[in-house]
Amino acid sequence: MSTSPPKWITRLRLLGRRFERELRALLFACRDARVAWPTRLVALVVALYILSPIDLIPESLHGYLLGELDDLIVLTLGFYIAVRLVPAEVMAECRARAAETEPRLFRWWIVVPATLALQIGLALLMSWWTGNPLFPTGD
Repeated sequence: MSTSPPKWITRLRLLGRRFERELRALLFACRDARVAWPTRLVALVVALYILSPIDLIPESLHGYLLGELDDLIVLTLGFYIAVRLVPAEVMAECRARAAETEPRLFRWWIVVPATLALQIGLALLMSWWTGNPLFPTGD
């Protein structure tokens, strides 16, 4: 006798599938020639941050809640901004394409170095912006 999962689990799975489809549509939009390069850059940074195993605020640094709140804010706000920057007709086409294609595994040999480069670039930018060196000399 098989029992069906509770409604909340089914809804959570549907939400996860929808998010995955939207992320694939956003990645398709990054490849579209009709999308301006600043929009591509924002979408790519958001997608890389979502896929990144590295957090801007680690959960162990300032407590678990603050680290998770950081992820939630970046995820929702950044994803919303990136999708809104893409022209509506392009996003509609990319959503249709994402719905037609089967999800495949990400090419981790591309995603990991790109994510690390993004994180290192952000660290260098913050170091330059604040005037604090990443590696103090001890003088």
